[in-house]
Amino acid sequence: MLKRKIFDYGGAQAILTTKGLLEQLERVLDKAISVDHEEVLRLLSESGWQREKLVASGVTQRWDAYKERIAVTVEFSLIDAIQRDFLRALWWKHLAKMDALVCIVPMAKEPTFSSVVNNIQVFSAILTFPILVVGVESS
Repeated sequence: MLKRKIFDYGGAQAILTTKGLLEQLERVLDKAISVDHEEVLRLLSESGWQREKLVASGVTQRWDAYKERIAVTVEFSLIDAIQRDFLRALWWKHLAKMDALVCIVPMAKEPTFSSVVNNIQVFSAILTFPILVVGVESS
């Protein structure tokens, strides 16, 4: 089980709750043994999330997981990758393909939970979509 901390931006938590996906996400993180990208993606896939959803035709970028208009990024290495995901999410919001973005990040290793929350606050004028940041760490 991974300990977690939540930051809700723009009502993402309510959207996931309405879709029944917040509880599902919590069950996935309860099953995870360590802060491991592949393990989290495998558990999401086993819970019915589509893995490696293409962002657009003609590009190689993909969402780590996708279900019912919720995109998930699991990023355990670079804050820059989260910022790129914000740009992709802006594109999907423009195309009306996404209701919310979930960012699963570590609590203590880059990109830290606090650095992602800070980035959201810095870029809040242009981040016009709901984001749920889930900081995780091993129990």
